[in-house]
Amino acid sequence: MNPTVVIGVGNRLLSDEGIGLVLLEALAREAAEFPAVDFLELGTGGMAVLHALAGRKTALILDC
Repeated sequence: MNPTVVIGVGNRLLSDEGIGLVLLEALAREAAEFPAVDFLELGTGGMAVLHALAGRKTALILDC
């Protein structure tokens, strides 16, 4: 587990509600430049976001 996580949340079926996921995909394509960062797609989030944050030092949550 890396100390930093980028989390994308949203719903692709609801047009602009999926922008967090689109941004996450764009960043993840460049993942080789960020070896100490995990990229996670969590859909509509909920409690999964809390679990993804456990043990992390830094987090960026992309949502709309």
